[in-house]
Amino acid sequence: MGIDRRYPEITLLGASEVTVNRNDSYTDAGATVVRGTLSTTITKDGITVTSVDTAQAGTYTISYDAQDQYGNSPETVTRTVTVNAFQRSTYQWPGPNDYALTDYLWDRKTTALKDLRDPRGFPIAQWDVSQVNIFTQCFQDRTDMQTIDLSQWQVANTHRKAIQLTQMFKGSNINQDITSWPIWSNNDNHHYFDEMFKNATSFNQDMSSIDLAFHNTTDMFTGSEMEDGNKPSM
Repeated sequence: MGIDRRYPEITLLGASEVTVNRNDSYTDAGATVVRGTLSTTITKDGITVTSVDTAQAGTYTISYDAQDQYGNSPETVTRTVTVNAFQRSTYQWPGPNDYALTDYLWDRKTTALKDLRDPRGFPIAQWDVSQVNIFTQCFQDRTDMQTIDLSQWQVANTHRKAIQLTQMFKGSNINQDITSWPIWSNNDNHHYFDEMFKNATSFNQDMSSIDLAFHNTTDMFTGSEMEDGNKPSM
């Protein structure tokens, strides 16, 4: 039997390009190798480092190399990890109860959104809401939505509960692109979007690629400026 001198084969696990925010957690998906031993090198701005440090914004390159017993090596496989300068608060809502976020915002109805801070002192755009399951009426009738950016909010289902966004922006002047929220692609539970944008006369974002057929969407866009071609499947 002849000697197998085929080069090692490296397979990247996960995406080749990853973006995270400053201080968010990051676990590398890694890579696998056939017929060889895998080695990993991480660099930031051309300097070798020991890990992706999300406390330091910048671009990290993770290089996967392999070598077999004969010294054969395939082409290096890489992953680029970009750590945005955006920093999420270390205070995690909801706080003492499921309605804590809604209560907090309603108690400060007369405070400008751009001036709101969480208990750690972070502005609203940087709040960690990944554990919140009730957003009911959070921003109802607010007319200063254009002063903040909620695109980085992690409205998700990390606690495996149904999420209530009922009347979240009802009557407000929101017109932000929030299609990056994880909730739009999450069907683990039956979520509630009833009247979410009702009478939100400024809202008209393209959500046509989103499928909400599994969820409650009664009067979700009634009275809003949402064009039919931009609406999700419901």
